[in-house]
Amino acid sequence: MIELFKRQIVKCRTPNEINRLHIALENRITPLEFAALSKIISGGCSSTQNVTWLEKLSRQLSISHKPQPERYIRTRIKPNIYLYSDQTPRSDKVLAICFTGGARRLLMPTPTFLQHLSASRVDVIFLARHHNWNYNNGLGGVADSFETLVNAIEQVIKPWTYKSAVTYGTSGGGLPALLTAIYLGLDRGIAIGGASVESDRWRFLKGTVRFQQAVKRYNGKPKLVSVFGADFKRDAMAAAELRRYFATEFWAIPGESRHGAIQKYLRSGELCNFLSTALFG
Repeated sequence: MIELFKRQIVKCRTPNEINRLHIALENRITPLEFAALSKIISGGCSSTQNVTWLEKLSRQLSISHKPQPERYIRTRIKPNIYLYSDQTPRSDKVLAICFTGGARRLLMPTPTFLQHLSASRVDVIFLARHHNWNYNNGLGGVADSFETLVNAIEQVIKPWTYKSAVTYGTSGGGLPALLTAIYLGLDRGIAIGGASVESDRWRFLKGTVRFQQAVKRYNGKPKLVSVFGADFKRDAMAAAELRRYFATEFWAIPGESRHGAIQKYLRSGELCNFLSTALFG
C-alpha cells in the first residue's frame, strides 16, 4: 500500500482524487503502514490536504494511548477477504471475523480499529464489501449468495486453531455477522447497528431451511450481542425483531441517536475497553 500511495499521489490532479486515495488507504492499511506513510508525507508529500488527513487519522490512533503501532500484517486470503495478524501462533488468540458495512469499513478507518485491538491477542478477518454489493448476494469474487458465503468462510477458517472465534459486523454487516456466528457454531456474534431480519433485503432468510433449523436448535449459544444508540429507533427496532428468533443481548449506548453509535467510545477513549469486552466477554 505504501508503493500504491507513491504511485497514485503524483497522478492526483484534484482534491477529490486525493480524497478518494485517502479513503482507499483508510479502508485497507495497517497501523504499521500508516506509520510508514506518515514519514513519507512528512518528508516529501506534505500538501495541505495530505497533512490534514495525516493529522486527523493520527489523532484517532493516538486515542488508544499506545506508544507504538499494533503490529498487524495484512494478507489476502481470497478476493475481498483479508487476514490481519502479527503472524504469531494462533492457539491463544481470538479470531474476529469482521463484516464491513457499505463503506468497506467498520464505522471507522481500518488502522483506527486495529490500533484499538491487541495484535498479540486478536487476529482479524476483514470481509471487504463493496458499496453496491450486499451480503445477501454473497461477496464479490467469493460467493454469489449469503449461504455460499457462510460456507466459504467456514472453509477458510476450518484449518486454523484459535482459542475462540467470533463475528463482528457493523451496519449492513451486523445481521450477517450474527447469523454467521449461529450457522457456524462460533463463540460470539456482535452486531453494531445491524439490519432487521424483517427488512426487504433479508426477509427471504425466514423461508430458508438453514435459518429455520437454527431457530429450532438455538439454546443461547453462541452469545449474540446487538449494539445500538439508545435513542436511534431504527437500530433498536432491528435488534428487537431479531430477538424474536434468537435470544440477543442488547447493549444500548446512552444518549446516542445516530447509526454509528460506537463513535462515542472512540471519542471518549473507551474503544479499547469496548472492543475487549465485545470480543472476549
